[in-house]
Amino acid sequence: MLSYGVTKAEVGVYSNVDGTVAGWAEMDVYKDTFTLEEADPTKTEHFKQGEASPKLVRQKAAGLTIKFSLMDLSATNKVLWIGGTKTTVETVDTWHPPRVKTGLIKALRFTLEDGSIVTIPKTDCFTKANVKASDADINLMEVSGSILDPGFEDVFVMAWTDAPAV
Repeated sequence: MLSYGVTKAEVGVYSNVDGTVAGWAEMDVYKDTFTLEEADPTKTEHFKQGEASPKLVRQKAAGLTIKFSLMDLSATNKVLWIGGTKTTVETVDTWHPPRVKTGLIKALRFTLEDGSIVTIPKTDCFTKANVKASDADINLMEVSGSILDPGFEDVFVMAWTDAPAV
C-alpha cells in the first residue's frame, strides 16, 4: 500500500479530563509542508575494558514531531494558533500577540490521498508567523509540534487508520 499527500487537515480540542477530542474543524494547510517524523534513537554503548565492540547497546526512542504551514492568517486564526488577543473596531479585526509565547495543545487529524487517516489527540504546537512579502512567496504560519502522551491508558499517542477497502 502506498501513502502520499494530504487531502484534508483538521484541528480539534483535546480534553485533559478524559482524553477525548471534540470540535473538529478543517484547516488550510499549505501544499507539501506536512511532515511527521521520528528522530533516530539515542544510543548508549557499554564496553568491557579493552574491547572495541560493545557488550550492550541501550536505545531510547525519540519523540514524534509534526510540521506544517497554515495559509489562513486571519486575526482569529492567529489567536487560535499563536495566542494573544483580537480586537474589532468598525468590523476590522486586529491581532495582538501574547507577551509570552508558549505552545498550545491541539488535536490533529490528517486524511491522506490514499484514504488513510492519521489522528494525533494531543500535540504541543508552537506556531510562528513567516512573512515573505515578495512576488514569489505567500505569508504563512509555520507550526511545529511535539506529539505528547495523552495520559490515558485507552488513548493512544497516534492512530494511523488504513483506507477503507474498495
